[in-house]
Amino acid sequence: NKQELNRYGYDLLMEDKTESAIEIFKLLVSEFPNSANPCDSLGEAFRKAGNETLAIANYEKSIELNPKNNHAIDQVTILKGLELLVTDWRKKSSFQKAGLSQIARTFGLMFLCGRLRISKPLQQKNWTTT
Repeated sequence: NKQELNRYGYDLLMEDKTESAIEIFKLLVSEFPNSANPCDSLGEAFRKAGNETLAIANYEKSIELNPKNNHAIDQVTILKGLELLVTDWRKKSSFQKAGLSQIARTFGLMFLCGRLRISKPLQQKNWTTT
């Protein structure tokens, strides 16, 4: 069953058996090509393996299949880096629409007026404001 296999893949990830988890998630993607969750899981496994290119590709496929997949949107945003213009701190939903809800939660961002640039925030924490 799809959920049991997905759970098994995550168990392998937790045990640092990333390559085995990738194989499980690849199987899920091939068996359920129209399901967003296996692509998201495969993206997570590739990210853990350090393969950002394949992680992004699988997260983007997941988003294509389910445009409301906030987890995949957030991961693509984080992996690609981002730049945004915030004009009204009260419009918190603009962060959510831009797929920034996870970043905002992770870094406790304040919704400030001005431009905020984040470049690979989880790895470099290279932040500048203008």
